[in-house]
Amino acid sequence: MDARDRRLIALSVLVFIIALAALLFLGLDLPREFDRSGLVPKVLFLLVIIVEVIVAPIPGGVISFLGAALLGFWTAWPIMYAGNIIGGISVFLLSRHLGRDIVEKHVDTAQLERYNTWLRAHPKTTWVLYAIPVFPIDTISIVLGLSAMKLRRYVVMIVSAVWLYTGITAILGSKASDYIPHLEALTLAVFIAFLAALSYFGWTLRKKS
Repeated sequence: MDARDRRLIALSVLVFIIALAALLFLGLDLPREFDRSGLVPKVLFLLVIIVEVIVAPIPGGVISFLGAALLGFWTAWPIMYAGNIIGGISVFLLSRHLGRDIVEKHVDTAQLERYNTWLRAHPKTTWVLYAIPVFPIDTISIVLGLSAMKLRRYVVMIVSAVWLYTGITAILGSKASDYIPHLEALTLAVFIAFLAALSYFGWTLRKKS
């Protein structure tokens, strides 16, 4: 691990501690938030997060937001963090293993090229793309998997950045839980839509093969 990686990790840990202290100060009661659901919903939420990162057509923002609203910040945040790391590394490795020709058959090449052009022009902003919940982690991971970036460098970057991405989404979702009508029914509807989108993606992928 080089000096740049160590500085990045140290800065991320410092910001993490400050952010965590701020969240506690804002009133996210740790004991109250834990154990709001059983093990099955937590495991299911983790699997959904991983799959939605790997399968690009599935929107992850809505799923993460509702998951945080339903489970609470302290339950949803670690799950979202772990799921995005696992999913992001999986996408990175898959795109590197499959190669550009195979990837471009199943992914929007125009979107890939836009992000590829941006990353070539602004290489130092890559960490920011993983830290702010605006940019699609799946597409960026595909682009980086097709680049010359080393796996170790990618892992350091996503681990040190995506906690902020998921933390912002989790706190927004948990704070909005009291204002979302019929939260359980809405979450079930989104989950059904997720399964339908996954089935459709599998069918189109098989058709293109």
